[in-house]
Amino acid sequence: PHPTGPWSEPVLVLNSTIWNEDYWAKNHRFAHCDANLNGIILKNNNFLGLWRRCETPDLLTIPHTLFASDWKNASTYQPSIDPLFVLTGSGAEDPTNIWTTETKDGRVAYHAIFHDEQATRCMLGECPNVGRHAFSLDGKAWSYSKVNAYNGTILFQNGTSFTADTRARPHIILGGEDYNSNQLLALSTGLKPTKESGYVWTLVQPLRHHAAGKNNHQGSEETKGLG
Repeated sequence: PHPTGPWSEPVLVLNSTIWNEDYWAKNHRFAHCDANLNGIILKNNNFLGLWRRCETPDLLTIPHTLFASDWKNASTYQPSIDPLFVLTGSGAEDPTNIWTTETKDGRVAYHAIFHDEQATRCMLGECPNVGRHAFSLDGKAWSYSKVNAYNGTILFQNGTSFTADTRARPHIILGGEDYNSNQLLALSTGLKPTKESGYVWTLVQPLRHHAAGKNNHQGSEETKGLG
């Protein structure tokens, strides 16, 4: 594959406008809310995805799952309407790509990082600078961490630090021999230096090396040290 292609024609697998129609019916307002869909293609050609749906009068963003039995067949993509977990405030958004680890008893654990909006909401003018880890042992039932996986403070190798107004759009950069690798190399985020800044940087933050293999904490501490 090459950044310039060749690429296939885009295929619609999730229409967030349709899923947000109930918001218009209840509140007579349009929900300008994209799905933030992200996920992983599994070795059996299934697709496991995470997406957010705009709900409540204040457009609370609630994460949901999405499954496909064949990632190449758009008709097999089935989004779930059941909330992933119960959140306060304005919920969570921007799920990263999903990565996997293996537990001590040989089960697969699924992981993702969300931009956490429980304290405030970007569309309300106060965009948070933190993200949190979510994990699952079956891809269906997920747990959401009570502590931040990353925050707004970035430590540089020269000993200096910087605290950003906003860090959103998290993405995990993976290494290894195939797309199912679980070697975490870096965390990238969209960073807005100050509230008055008219631009956003892409920040790539190296992570402590973690070799692929069994996870002694059953999947719950895999992202320790991201902040």
